[in-house]
Amino acid sequence: MPFALIVGDTQLPAGEYEVEEATDEPGILRIQSADGQSSAFAVTINAESPNDSTPKAELTFEKVGDEYFLSRVVMAGAEREIPLTLKQMERELVTIAESAGK
Repeated sequence: MPFALIVGDTQLPAGEYEVEEATDEPGILRIQSADGQSSAFAVTINAESPNDSTPKAELTFEKVGDEYFLSRVVMAGAEREIPLTLKQMERELVTIAESAGK
């Protein structure tokens, strides 16, 4: 990723990431940097595909100000959505800023 991103209340730096199911049960994804230095977990829900074709792997983001939030993951023909509202994203920005001492 050419930009930093936010997953839940964790800010991850720009870089290469791997996304995988964190458990045998679908719904929790682990997003980890290729070097293993940064990671975050995301609780997801099933997302419906707008068409019936098998989608390619992709990540979708919501942008608030200058920050990007991971909002949808498509992998192995399954779509997972990270439920986000503008209020939640704003609250996470405040939490991250406070923990960074800003």
